Amino acid sequence: MHTQTVSNSAQSSTQNEDLQIDFLTCCSNGYLSRLKLLFEKCSPLELFGDDMFESNGTFEEGFLLAVKYGHLEVVKHLIKVDLSTLSPGLRPRVDVSTGMDIAFEYGHMDIVKLMIKKGVYASKSEMLEAFKYKRMDIVKLMIEKGTEFPVLSPKNFNKFVKSVPDDELVPFCNLPNLTPELKLALEPRIVEYHIKLNKIIHEMQEILSQKVDEQNLTSIIAEYLQIFSSDSS
Repeated sequence: MHTQTVSNSAQSSTQNEDLQIDFLTCCSNGYLSRLKLLFEKCSPLELFGDDMFESNGTFEEGFLLAVKYGHLEVVKHLIKVDLSTLSPGLRPRVDVSTGMDIAFEYGHMDIVKLMIKKGVYASKSEMLEAFKYKRMDIVKLMIEKGTEFPVLSPKNFNKFVKSVPDDELVPFCNLPNLTPELKLALEPRIVEYHIKLNKIIHEMQEILSQKVDEQNLTSIIAEYLQIFSSDSS
């Protein structure tokens, strides 16, 4: 009887190890459907046991692999799985701060954005990193979440001002903790953008008031959009 118990325990342990290897494979390769099926077979706590709660355990290893290889949907699912084992309102146990560092290192800006939304504080240097990747949406999110605006050289400051997309100029200026210098620098761009926009609207109204066949109208609109786009850049 004792021999059979030991044998069953060994078999269960081997099966668990195989499932954990499968889990890591799913995380590193982005196999989201397969990952979901895996968790349908057994709950996270059954699969990982106490390891689920340990730093550097298999669950966290899989999470960081998914971050490293840029599998955004897998990362989202793992955070969801993690939170499902906790009381409402608690932060994920997985190391989202390290996750954000890895996402920055490998240039996975959408995962960086996710980590910030999950409560990771971003530093000034990380804001500069987001700026380097021209992800002004992330820069805006960082400022909203309280990251202090970094000191920039005049060259980089001008580059920063030019990098804010036209449709984000007003939201950027309305950020409560934006520096006065940056607000002042963005205002002329806002005025210029509105003048340009009003000019195009007026010219389009002029065109629409004339009799223009559909093919020519499509061509004219495309031409104006191209001019507007090239002016913005």
